[in-house]
Amino acid sequence: MLLQLVERGKGKWSWYELANALSRRDVPREPDMMTVLKNLSQRGLVKRYVEKESPRDRWELTSKGEVLLK
Repeated sequence: MLLQLVERGKGKWSWYELANALSRRDVPREPDMMTVLKNLSQRGLVKRYVEKESPRDRWELTSKGEVLLK
């Protein structure tokens, strides 16, 4: 579910926007979303970056993550 939301955000959504989108769905709230995002990042499925002009982080799907969703 979280990978699908990262894909939907197209690299423009921060963890806050991802959490907002997730809160509108009927899914378990545990484990913590940030923990899951970090785990997905360690597995090479998503990438986190911070824009210079914005304090928010952004999350995007990697090519490995795209393959997993298909």
